[in-house]
Amino acid sequence: MIRSGVPVHSTGITLLELMLALAINGVLLLGLIQLFFSSQRTFNTQRAFGDRQETGLYALQFLHRAVAQAGFVDDPWSGEELPPLTDDTGQTAAGSRLSMQRMSDSNCYGSLNPATDEAGRAAFYWLNESFERSADGRLRWTCRYGSTPAATTTQVNRQTVIDGVQDFQILLGQDIDGDDSVDRWQIPAGPVNGQPVIAVRIGLVLTETIGRTPFRQAPVSLFETTVDTPRDGRHRTALETTVVLWNGR
Repeated sequence: MIRSGVPVHSTGITLLELMLALAINGVLLLGLIQLFFSSQRTFNTQRAFGDRQETGLYALQFLHRAVAQAGFVDDPWSGEELPPLTDDTGQTAAGSRLSMQRMSDSNCYGSLNPATDEAGRAAFYWLNESFERSADGRLRWTCRYGSTPAATTTQVNRQTVIDGVQDFQILLGQDIDGDDSVDRWQIPAGPVNGQPVIAVRIGLVLTETIGRTPFRQAPVSLFETTVDTPRDGRHRTALETTVVLWNGR
């Protein structure tokens, strides 16, 4: 048998090379895991922000509808007028309170009044809606309905419209010179009946419940006034709307 004179050397991976390869793979895997969780947190934060925006706009539309109908009377030709705002409108320790009244043939739930008038149609009763922020940051809605203000039933008692409300404020637009335009915006103070109020500005500052960051958010503005935000890592959004009253002044 003829044997080659060239020595044969076996090739392979040393233990040091194997450990080095495992360490590099571990670092890459750790980076991928961190990237995944970071992307997931970003997605959850953006989704929560979108949900909060959508819920906030719903609350604002709910308020807008209530204010737009305030002061409605079923028989305007009689010459009788119903002030759109009640004297319960004002300031509380937690923000503003907005209280409105109107005549309605539907109760607080939207169901037609079972009582009827001479023509057999649903009778118009007095309806009162009020909104205020609670101490725990919830926008609460109360609704009363009855034949007269003295004979009402509270059908909705402090129901939560939206939570996470840092601030709820209103301004009353007053027409001083009688030209049907707002001359000044005032924080409600004292009885509002008798004041020349023709419009209402509504403002909400909403606080995110998730998606905290270690950075302090720049202050948000509500009614051209800065609202200070604490360093708690929560994002805040200000929403505003202006509503002309049905039967202002």
